[in-house]
Amino acid sequence: MDMDFIDQEIAIGLAKHEARFHKIIVEELPAIVYVNRIERPGDITSIHNMFMNQRGLDFLGTTSSELCSRRIDFFMEIIHPSDLELMAVSLKTVYPAGSSQFFVPMLRVKPKGRADYSLFCCSKVVMDTFADGTLKMVMVTAMQITPPDHLLPSGLPEKNRLECDIKLSKLTNRETEVLGLIVKGVTTKKMAGKLCISYSTAKTHRHNIYQKTGAKNSAELTALAVESGTF
Repeated sequence: MDMDFIDQEIAIGLAKHEARFHKIIVEELPAIVYVNRIERPGDITSIHNMFMNQRGLDFLGTTSSELCSRRIDFFMEIIHPSDLELMAVSLKTVYPAGSSQFFVPMLRVKPKGRADYSLFCCSKVVMDTFADGTLKMVMVTAMQITPPDHLLPSGLPEKNRLECDIKLSKLTNRETEVLGLIVKGVTTKKMAGKLCISYSTAKTHRHNIYQKTGAKNSAELTALAVESGTF
């Protein structure tokens, strides 16, 4: 028998199994799977849905055409305002080269026309980014968690962390190094010696860090750095 023919049959069989496997993941697992795309870097108003599995459509009480056509208006209707704000902040996060995943602890969502929110644990996979490293396309797998009531405030620490990350992302490598010393309580004079720079340069770096982060003093700056998890 022709071995090329056998190899071709095996390849076709594997392709069919792979297609079925993907269908099971998307349609049969107890999770909502969807893909969102952002048209303008960091702009939550430019977000729109490209795909959602049937489980998600059924939960929200909508159709693919409505979900795609209404864009940000639909997101504003179904997502808790605080969590939508968190989403807006996360769109400004810069993903370094090689970054593939970003996990969000929770998202509060309600079906269209309903008042009660359900809590979802979401895993986001970055599919594409803009030239500046911010999110362009993302695939999300969301699994419902019950009961949600006592967990509702937990999204806020994640929002705070993201806001701190955005502020710190404005710093240069040298400024980040200086920030690390500030967090350790190192004075400007000792900082200059450690980094082999002049006192005036160290002072300038310190001033620039305050300007970029909006911190008023070293205590606020340290709190911001700790909140971000960077130090």
